[in-house]
Amino acid sequence: MSSNRLKLTESQVEALLYRVCVELGLCLTPNTYDRLVTDAPGDVASLTDAIFVAEGMLPEFTNRKLYDQVRTCVEEAFLQVN
Repeated sequence: MSSNRLKLTESQVEALLYRVCVELGLCLTPNTYDRLVTDAPGDVASLTDAIFVAEGMLPEFTNRKLYDQVRTCVEEAFLQVN
């Protein structure tokens, strides 16, 4: 995916985290939220993993369906980058 290497803006990361919280129930604490917004990884896999780590979960032990749902949200955010 060519958008896999584009950096999301802070507002795009905020929108992504809002969606993940509202739709999937992964709502970060203010500190972890702020850290991820200001220093989000620049690719789909790393950002997906970072969301789980920020939530205090190990991505490799996360429910596969939930992981895939979060990854889909992240992929869609990267696809919106112009």
